[in-house]
Amino acid sequence: MFNVNTSSNARAALKEYGDLAGLPIKFEVMNGSGPEDGFTAKAQVGERIFGSATSTTKKEAKEFAADRALKELSIQKQNCQHGAGALFLQIY
Repeated sequence: MFNVNTSSNARAALKEYGDLAGLPIKFEVMNGSGPEDGFTAKAQVGERIFGSATSTTKKEAKEFAADRALKELSIQKQNCQHGAGALFLQIY
């Protein structure tokens, strides 16, 4: 089992996962509609787009989005015996 707590550098961990799995990692960042809305980011691993995360800065929104993607991957991989899940277990 591996740790699914917020990583001190989730973007780096997600990039490493993508590198080892041969999948591109991308982030989409959107501005909120008002000055108090902040920024919303989504992480994409290969063709899969993960849930969004919101924060007051772009950098933090991307970090939270990466952490969310890692958590979603970890839940998915708990029942996976093959493929990228094995890579994820080794690096995280």
